[in-house]
Amino acid sequence: MTQFQVRRGAQPFALSTVASAVCLLGLVAQAQAQTAAPAPAPTQTIERVEITGSIFKRLSDQTALPVSTIRAEEISARGHVELKDFLLELPESSTIGFYSGTVGTLINLRGLGQARSLTLMNGRRFANEPLTDQYVSANTVPKIAMSRVETLRDGASSIYGSDAIGGVQNYYTFQSFKGVKVKADMMQPQRRGGGDTLGYAVLAGVGDLGSQGWNIYGGFEYSKREVLFRRDRPELAGLDANGLPNTNLSPDLIAMGLAGSTDLTASTSSPANFLTTLGSNGVPNGTVYNPYATTGCTPPLSVRSSATALTCSLNQRNLDLSTYGNGTELMNWYGKGTLNLPGDHQVSLEVLHSANDILAYNSPVGTTNANYYLSLPKSSPWYPGGSGGVPVVRNAAGTVVVADANLASSPARLYLRWAPLDAGLPQLRDEHINERVVLASEGAFLGFDYRAGLNWGRAQRNTMRDKVYRTQALQTGLDNGTLNPFGIQNEAGMKYLRDNLIELDTRRKAQTTNSSVDLTLTRELMDLRGGPLRLGLGAELRRNVWQAWGYATNDVVVVPGAIQAANTTSAYLGKVPFTYSEAIPNSNQPDSTMNGRAVRKVNSVFAEVDAPVLKSLTLNAAVRADSYKYSHQTIKGVNPKIGVRYQPDRTWMLRASANTGFRVPSLPEVFGNAEEFRNSSIDDPLYCNSLTNTSNNPGLTTAQVCDFEVTQIVKSKSAGTTLKPEKSKAWTVGFGLQPSPDVTITVDYWSTMVRDVLGTVAIEQLLANYDKYAAQFIRRADGSIERVLNSKANAGDMRASGTDFSLKLRIKTADIGTFTPSLDVSYTNDIATRVVGTSEWVSALATSEPLGVSTQDGLTGNRATMHRWKHTASLSWRGGHWNWTLAQRYQSKLRDRNEPARVNAAGSEGARDVRPYESFNLTVGYNGFKGLRLTAGINNLFAENPPLTNNSRYQGYQTQIADVLGRSYRASAEYQF
Repeated sequence: MTQFQVRRGAQPFALSTVASAVCLLGLVAQAQAQTAAPAPAPTQTIERVEITGSIFKRLSDQTALPVSTIRAEEISARGHVELKDFLLELPESSTIGFYSGTVGTLINLRGLGQARSLTLMNGRRFANEPLTDQYVSANTVPKIAMSRVETLRDGASSIYGSDAIGGVQNYYTFQSFKGVKVKADMMQPQRRGGGDTLGYAVLAGVGDLGSQGWNIYGGFEYSKREVLFRRDRPELAGLDANGLPNTNLSPDLIAMGLAGSTDLTASTSSPANFLTTLGSNGVPNGTVYNPYATTGCTPPLSVRSSATALTCSLNQRNLDLSTYGNGTELMNWYGKGTLNLPGDHQVSLEVLHSANDILAYNSPVGTTNANYYLSLPKSSPWYPGGSGGVPVVRNAAGTVVVADANLASSPARLYLRWAPLDAGLPQLRDEHINERVVLASEGAFLGFDYRAGLNWGRAQRNTMRDKVYRTQALQTGLDNGTLNPFGIQNEAGMKYLRDNLIELDTRRKAQTTNSSVDLTLTRELMDLRGGPLRLGLGAELRRNVWQAWGYATNDVVVVPGAIQAANTTSAYLGKVPFTYSEAIPNSNQPDSTMNGRAVRKVNSVFAEVDAPVLKSLTLNAAVRADSYKYSHQTIKGVNPKIGVRYQPDRTWMLRASANTGFRVPSLPEVFGNAEEFRNSSIDDPLYCNSLTNTSNNPGLTTAQVCDFEVTQIVKSKSAGTTLKPEKSKAWTVGFGLQPSPDVTITVDYWSTMVRDVLGTVAIEQLLANYDKYAAQFIRRADGSIERVLNSKANAGDMRASGTDFSLKLRIKTADIGTFTPSLDVSYTNDIATRVVGTSEWVSALATSEPLGVSTQDGLTGNRATMHRWKHTASLSWRGGHWNWTLAQRYQSKLRDRNEPARVNAAGSEGARDVRPYESFNLTVGYNGFKGLRLTAGINNLFAENPPLTNNSRYQGYQTQIADVLGRSYRASAEYQF
């Protein structure tokens, strides 16, 4: 084990407690194997079962593919209250953790992107999350009915679809269940205030498949996690209870210059920033001002953008303005009925309904959108210098710089960048619904074993915003003097805002359906020296439908009338309330609607041959041909896969496989019209001298060209350009050792290359290669950048490689019970991207720096990170009615995203690392009462905080890889009768 670490160059981590225990117990096991007399094994029937990645049923250890299996009991024993926690600790996954947005929990195998990891249940697809039609949230899986999870750590599966470039995760439910099981779970952080979870579930079934030939069972589960605000963990933000900088707390934050710091951008604020002039295209431009900048703005709500700026900025690290984690409410209903028929046939019907609501508190939304600005007339009492008492803007010498109501030369209107906060934080509620019905049959017919199924699924996503205002109503209130954009409203202003507050505004709806029929035939053809030669043939016909109404992710224009039409024409879609319809009347408004409907038909045939040419050597070959038919084109692909397994005796084994795959563009990528707005602070590559932070253009100020905020519009389709499919090549090679029945070691090396990656070019690459992408920078008449356009395209290539290592032991003792240590390691050797037309590969390994190509399609930015070393270790013990498990998760360091000091706080610039992270979970169980199983545990036993990062997205702590709940206590009770 130590040699393996040194040879592979893994980061040293001083063999933590659990890892040391694993190695020590391995030596004990070896000694025990040499001295203990073998006990007589009980007679048992070994059943061949379906294994992920192959047509044929086989023993779980008879595969040439790297498949990891974990049972539901082990997931619970490791202290996982949610499947999110299980996915987060998988060494081979780069799953997003607590900071997971409003999509839900997504698997991201090998860091290749959620869209390239296929999520299945019982070997069949779900309907995809409908906004992007590219992935499935694990929250859809009914935990109460789950028996095991298999993760195929290999490339494109010839069985399930060649789009599974990163791998496949397959959730299996119980084949049958008899009796009643009820379960309750709770998880409470030691620090009160948010983030606690409560859940309960029931599962009941009747009938015995063996003796009666039938079984029916069904279950329901409910769980809720509370929102965790930053005010619940003030010491992690370097702030006191009032949200002000606190030098007595968080010395690590203070040392980095992050304690109490702000996101220093001169954009929206409360009080409002303003501009005084219009450009030739009718867009406000010029210098930005704020009446309260020289007096320090309104801390802690807002602070001065910089020591010299005449603007205010919202304190994005303010305890009341942001959260560490979203709230979720999950309900799953699941049922399955199975019937044995004469003639060796079995029919089953499976029904799922999942509803997952995610509540996010957004940062205050400004009232500016692309080319539309609210404005304040000079007649308003709240005009600077007017009767309302708003001060004028003065420079350091005390001279009035700009607008004053008492001066005839003052502008007639001020154009505002204002984020109204009088009603509190705006909320984003995402309702995810996923339904599935599967009718399946299997048995024997005309010498073939067959499996057939009808699969129908539908996914719906409804996005609602709460506590936002009607834009036209705000403008009316400014025009008539009711609203004050530069301070807290008086009684009349508050009443006006309350009367125009929008609650549960349905901004968009999206829906996908997946209908398919599949048939698989297998039979033995002849006997070879190692066993029967087996042939498998299969076909699948699928029909995917995507439809969407509304606007894209963070477009602040309000709901279009199409939502209202959808509510009146579709009973299903009409379940979400419709509030109002309003559009901003501006001819320059970008086209940001995502209304659309598209259909795709997928026809697939596949075959597999399994040839045990010798007792020790088995060859496997498979091929899949897919035809994706769109309304305007058909994309076809044929992808083979080969595998070999060599096992001369029971103590060791070699295996290898190679495959190709391809992933076609999703329906929204081809037909969608959505736009996602991303705000970034950039330097104009033409006119900003970044070294001196000054303007090279005499007609433009420094504020217009250096460190200014620009909106990047990321379009979901390629503006008429035909998108090609991604194409991949991957291979794995590995070996396994089993010197005794109680010791198993496996090592697998893997490598994947993906060409023509469907994604977007990172804005950093656009800026660095301005000559190539100049057309994507839309400039105003005066030459300043107005916005940046970016579209989905075949943006470049991606590669990744690494090694997986697994050690599993079982140590039986006569006096103190059985110990079961295990260690699973993923060592990533390389992951990198290159932009189309370039030869330079940009490494994404062990770094928080942005990639050249965004691989996380449908998610904002490049959130996934790949650590060089990740492992999960556990030590379990069972004796009598008691059991316990100590589990550890470890991730090696990252190179931090070292942003310029002027973007973050002073002192944060320069090379630094995000330190390694590890956490321990302890679980204790007791089953001494008939039918009752009690479990208690402590998560994050040593209250380890996430590591610090300069990346402004996380505002101090990197909550992507770990949450900030601190030490948490949990308990569960399960009763079965």
